[in-house]
Amino acid sequence: MNDINAPRLPLWRRRATVTILLALYFLVASNWLHPLLRFNSQDANAVVTLLGFGLGWLALVPLWLQQAKVMSRIYLTLTILPFVIYTTMLGYGIAHNLGAEDTPVVAKIQMAHGYRVSLYRIALADSSGIAVQQERDLLPGIMAVKRLPGFYPASSATYTVSAPDELTISVPAYSPDHPETAVTLNYLLKPYLYF
Repeated sequence: MNDINAPRLPLWRRRATVTILLALYFLVASNWLHPLLRFNSQDANAVVTLLGFGLGWLALVPLWLQQAKVMSRIYLTLTILPFVIYTTMLGYGIAHNLGAEDTPVVAKIQMAHGYRVSLYRIALADSSGIAVQQERDLLPGIMAVKRLPGFYPASSATYTVSAPDELTISVPAYSPDHPETAVTLNYLLKPYLYF
């Protein structure tokens, strides 16, 4: 039973709380889609992402509860339903991979200015690919990450470091039936990832 005289947070505090929680959610979601910061542990990345997705849900509860009219609650529910489905499916996929083996590393190439380029084998629905990312350790266990163009389909790769900040990666043809899948990319890298 609701008590009309129960103390409530002022409106500006409720709005500020919702805004902060939603901002944190969008930061975590954008870092999941386009990574800038990562932990060295795949499980730590998964836990932080799941907690971040939970912040979005936590922000929606006060929004839903402060709607007094039934129709307002129905409209809000219909508006947030895609968000609920999206985060539930992503959360299930991320939680399913907790404790799984880390992504297989094809190569970790240490470059001259203290950063590295890592090549990871990724499993896709019908084949595999090679993901390429530039990494720089910021703190123990935390690294800055920049995704670079990868290769799909691909199963192996060779590389040559041609200058302190230049790397060439070659991928042989994925199968004899598809010789066009043989690709060579030249990467001109920045020592601090983005500058």
